[in-house]
Amino acid sequence: MKIKDIRIVKKIINKYKDIFRTYLSETIYLRQFDNNEFSAYNIVAHYIIIVNYINNKITEDDDKIADAFNIDKISFLNKIDIIKKKEKTLEVECDNNDYIISGFENIALGIYFKKVDIKIRYNLDSKPKLYKKIWVKENLTDALFTKIIDTHSEIISLIDIKKIINSEFYQYSQKFGKGEIYQSFKELNIKGQRPTQTRFSIYKLDNYLNKNTKILDIGCNIGFFSLYVAKKTLLVDGVEYNNELAKIANITKNYLGRFNCTFFPESFTDFKTERKYNVIFSFAVHYWIGMNLNKYGKTLRALLEDNGIVIFESQRLDTIDNDFEKHVEILCSEGFEKIDEDYLKDDNIINRKFVILRKKD
Repeated sequence: MKIKDIRIVKKIINKYKDIFRTYLSETIYLRQFDNNEFSAYNIVAHYIIIVNYINNKITEDDDKIADAFNIDKISFLNKIDIIKKKEKTLEVECDNNDYIISGFENIALGIYFKKVDIKIRYNLDSKPKLYKKIWVKENLTDALFTKIIDTHSEIISLIDIKKIINSEFYQYSQKFGKGEIYQSFKELNIKGQRPTQTRFSIYKLDNYLNKNTKILDIGCNIGFFSLYVAKKTLLVDGVEYNNELAKIANITKNYLGRFNCTFFPESFTDFKTERKYNVIFSFAVHYWIGMNLNKYGKTLRALLEDNGIVIFESQRLDTIDNDFEKHVEILCSEGFEKIDEDYLKDDNIINRKFVILRKKD
């Protein structure tokens, strides 16, 4: 069964059965920043009211915040009292992308009262409000908007992102990484099979990247390499067919606030863009993308700016890619020239080779 077919089946199951999925409340919160900042700041608004109510500091500003986000404050305060006194299952209604339709208050309550799990009920017949940050700013005074942003930062500081990443990652068996996280991320103290910063140095990426560089990362996996590189470049688009890995990449991006990264949960063959890139990463993925190398080379060339480069890395040289040099020749025949090459064994397990190819005029 194809990936698209599996997704359709999942949608049908969710639509006709009352199936719940359990998430950490912080995970749902971070998911909202992908495309739905209204939901995220709506949760922040509820959180502010919780904090002030618990500390007996409710003011007129809380009324203004409640009005801006259409919060029934009296009902909400009663709910806070209920959650304080007894254990209660919290639920939220979402669309298929985990964007909230209703139940914003429950995410805020879950974060504040450290409720371990929130139950999601999927509703494919309703759509969430998709307002951007500008909507929030226009409906609040400058002081209250600043309060929203500052409180968001406070919530982020309370989130255990490693716990979230592990919770999401280990729910599913993974094809790469031998059951462990594939890419390391020193910034978050996360170990992985392949060390991100070591690879960055081996590829000599400092020679090719700057603050104006636009990057495409094909098969970006969990997105940690993309997120590391994004600090040094203008933007990074990551394509990852495994929806669960792409979701973790987006959650991590939102936690870090690294919004010059965009992760697309789709196969490379389905990926469409009008953008041209300066650098394309093809790290040990050409065997898996379902495209012959001549077509792959043509596609990569079309996606590049003039003089753009591709970093083309082999699979393991002793088995899958024992004819890697022929693969490089095929790519070069589609309008590339080889400008550098080297070997690596960054995980101390697999011998690989990479070449740097430049687009010819």
